[in-house]
Parts: sequence; structure tokens; C-alpha cells
Amino acid sequence: MNSSSMKLPLLAAAALSWALAQSPAPSGVTIRTTTTLVQVGVVALDAKRRPVEGLKKEDFEVLDNGKPQSIAVFYGERTAGTRRAAPAVPPGAPTNRAAAPDAPPLPRDTFTNQLAENPAPGRYSVILLDWSNTAFNNTASAREQARAALNRLSPEQKVGLYSFDRFGLQVVNEVGSSRAALSESLKTVIGKPSPCYQARLSILDDRYDDSMANCGGLDNPLAREVVTFYVDQRTRATLRVFEAISAHLAGLPGRKSLIWISAAFPRQMELRSVGPKSISGLTMGGFHFSNDAIIDRAMRKLNNADVAVYPVDARGLTVMEDPRRNPDNDTWPTMDEFAGRTGGKSFYHDNGLDVGIQAAIEDVEASYTLGFYAPQDSSRAGFHKLSVRALRPGLTLRYKEGYYVDAPAKITKDERKEAVAEALTGLMDATQIPIDIKATRRKNTLKLRVSLRSDALALRQKGDRWQGTVEFVTRFAKEDGSESAPPASRRIEFNLTQRSYEAAQQRGLLFSRTLEMPAKAASLRVLVRNDPSGEIGTLTMPLKDIATN
Repeated sequence: MNSSSMKLPLLAAAALSWALAQSPAPSGVTIRTTTTLVQVGVVALDAKRRPVEGLKKEDFEVLDNGKPQSIAVFYGERTAGTRRAAPAVPPGAPTNRAAAPDAPPLPRDTFTNQLAENPAPGRYSVILLDWSNTAFNNTASAREQARAALNRLSPEQKVGLYSFDRFGLQVVNEVGSSRAALSESLKTVIGKPSPCYQARLSILDDRYDDSMANCGGLDNPLAREVVTFYVDQRTRATLRVFEAISAHLAGLPGRKSLIWISAAFPRQMELRSVGPKSISGLTMGGFHFSNDAIIDRAMRKLNNADVAVYPVDARGLTVMEDPRRNPDNDTWPTMDEFAGRTGGKSFYHDNGLDVGIQAAIEDVEASYTLGFYAPQDSSRAGFHKLSVRALRPGLTLRYKEGYYVDAPAKITKDERKEAVAEALTGLMDATQIPIDIKATRRKNTLKLRVSLRSDALALRQKGDRWQGTVEFVTRFAKEDGSESAPPASRRIEFNLTQRSYEAAQQRGLLFSRTLEMPAKAASLRVLVRNDPSGEIGTLTMPLKDIATN
């Protein structure tokens, strides 16, 4: 991706669903046609908690809300992974001659939101360095342990490196970058810790720490409320990052792992204040927050994109402080919940950082994907609890808690506007609809030749024609992410003959668009929304990367 090194401002993450009619899709996808293909990533462990390979479809049973399902799709990630072509290395990244050869770079002035060329299921992992929830003195050891784990992994494993601090989310190395590029980045990538982070995590006392200058010591009741306020803010920011990463990875088939290196945040906090004053939004009698609703939303996005979370405690080997003394340090339950609900595993206390990182990536390599078709109707709307049973004795299975089905109702005008606005300002590009663009620039004019995959648009056959409509939206932004001109929207209708439809399946659906670039524009984000189902894909193009003819 040409935009892989951009650092985007911390804005609301895209709240999107993924739909499909013609081909397999990531697990838990929302589909508004007659059937839904639900895929479940499963890790099988033996009695010694080691991943088990070589299992077959007959070794599993899948239940949807307690009802057995016929397994229609089955593959093991290790086998599938050997057939995959590696995605291109970001421009300027060093290559690793010992690794498998990378795919050729994209042609000049060509952009894509696809993370891999001809993606096949399996072996996709992202290491997320979460400096927003981690004290600065823990970051150096976390980076070194991550490097150690990378050096022990096979070249076929596709790993990316993202970082997150209070200034935003950054794609340091996209999924599939060379091992040398990842290792080099881990030497230097740092972040800005959040104010009022966990007191126990810093080698300095809070009252002397610069980042706590406006917070005071935790013995001050009002200061405790300030700390609670900041914890709530970074909790919400972290959950927005999870949603953005889910939308970004959703275009990759099969089970993905998100290795979350962090000290995390408390599941809930309740502090009482006896000070004479309080601050806006906090009551004098005390303050309590529990982010159940937004955590559930993030879990929904992660599960629908089949992303398993593997929290790895950035503090390494440590003894947790009594949460009654400092509730902000009661973070292990949060790690366990995120891992348990998405089918991952948490690593803390008695697990070294490098052990946790390596085990998380190897989990993906030895996992299986089970798929079943379920009818779509109004009675199936809502949450579906999944159960997977091993029919071979002695096995323990780990998988996500379930998936969601949206009610087959028409999307309202306000819902469409909200989804488009969130996607246009999202932290990362959404990959649910693959987009390829060839851009040419002449002075202040930009011409785009757009290619879309016909199977991702769920075109419907009416008589001898294949029909569908997409909304094509463009947004020019300045360096700081603010708009340099109002977004422009255009509806594009497809009415294809059978012959044209078959050709589109081979080369994509093609159309052109000419735009006038506003002053001070630094980037262009293109959005494609499938109408009326509402699926969205986005692609961000830095204008400096488009040569002027």
C-alpha cells in the first residue's frame, strides 16, 4: 500500500459491516442476500497445550445457537499459507534475502487497499505496540523482546507492525513486510505515553513525573478523579483503534491475530471523591465508568473480521498491585476478556514477552477455518453463539464467541451519512471492498481509473442483466487531516450484459473520474459504498506520491 507509512490523526474509527453474495468471506460477515457463509477460526491444542496439525473436517462439529451445522468449507492455515504470494514491501524498506521473495512492487502511480496479492487464508498477524496504555520505561524491553520473537519465526509468516500512542495510530510496517524491515523498525519506534497512565508502571513517583504534572499524587482524591477521566479517554481511544484495525484486516481471508503489546486498561473503575470541588463531567459523590457498550461494539467488529486478540503484558514478569490500592493496575482481567471473546490467548506474569509474541503468531499458523452456510431472515437477526466440538479425544479448542447478523431492513439516510462520514475520517483504510486505482496528475487536475471487484459488490441478476449501484465519494485532506474541500459524492450504476459481467470477473469493474485538486491538499481518500447493502471500502493516496505529467 502506498499509504502504509502515513500517520493519521486520531479520529472516529469506521463502523462498517462486510457483505458478500458470490464468494467466501471473513467469518461472521453481515450478508443481506439469501444465505450467509459463516467462517470460524479454530486453534486445536493437545493435552500439553501444543497446537495440533493434520486435523480433518470430520474431527470437528459446529453449532450455531446450539444447532449443529454442516461444515461446507474447511482448510488448515499451514497448508493454505504455502500457496500465498507475499504482498509488496513498502517503498524504501530494506529487504531480507533469507526470507521468501516479496511480490513485485506496484506500478508507478498505482494504489490499492488490498494488503496481499491474491490473498489466501492463513498466517496473517499484526503486532500492535500500544504506548498509550504503557509506561515509557517498559517500551524499550517490549521492542527488544518483539525483535527476538520475530527472529525465530519462519519467513512464510506474514507479520505487520503498528503503533498507537495518544497522537494516533501508525502503520509502521504493513502486513507482509520483510523481516529485516520489521526488525529495523523495532529498534527505534517509540510513542508518546498518555497523561495519568498507571502509577505502578512508571519508575518515577506520579507527583514528580512530568506526564503527571497536572494530575497530582494518587493520595489526592480530586487527582484520582482526573486519573480516572484520562483512563476512560484512552480506553475509548484504544477501542476505536481495535475497530479500525478490524476494518483494515477484514479483507484478508481466514483467521488473523492481533498481538496487543500493552499494559492494557482496567475493565472498570470506581473512585470516590471527598474534595470540595470536582471537574466537569465528574460528580462529587464519586465517579464510575464501565465501558460495556463500546467494548461489546469492538468485540463485534473483531469477531466479524475474524481477528483474534493476543494481549501480551508490556511489563513482562511482574506482580500486580492490589487493585483496591490502585484500580488502574487491575488490567489482567481486561486482557483475559479480550482474548477469550475473540479466540486468542493472554500472556502475562509468568510468560516472557518474546514467548507470548511467538506463541500468538504460531497460533495462527496452526489454526483451522470451518465454514457453514446459514439462511438469512429476520428471525436470525442479532448475536449468534458459536460452539465448536472436537470429535477426536484429548483436544482443547479455542475460537471466537460468536457472530452477528443485521436485520434485513433498509438502511436509512442518516445511517448512510454516518457510515460514510466515519469511513472518510477513519484511522485506517477499510478493505472490505477491494479498490485499485491508477492516478495521473496534470497541474491541479487528477484523473483516476478505478477498478472494483465484481464479486465484492454483490451485483444482482435481473433478466439478462447484472445490476448494482455504488456510491463513489472523494475527500481531499490537508497534512493535519482536516478537509481542504467538502467531500464530493457520485452514484455509479452498473447494468452489465452476461458477457460484460464475465469479463468484469476477470479484470474488474472499471470506470474513470476526473477531480480538481483544492489548495493545500496533501492526500485524497476514495470511498466506495455498495448500495443499498452498505458495505464500504476506502483507499488513501498521498498526492506527493503521484507524479505530475
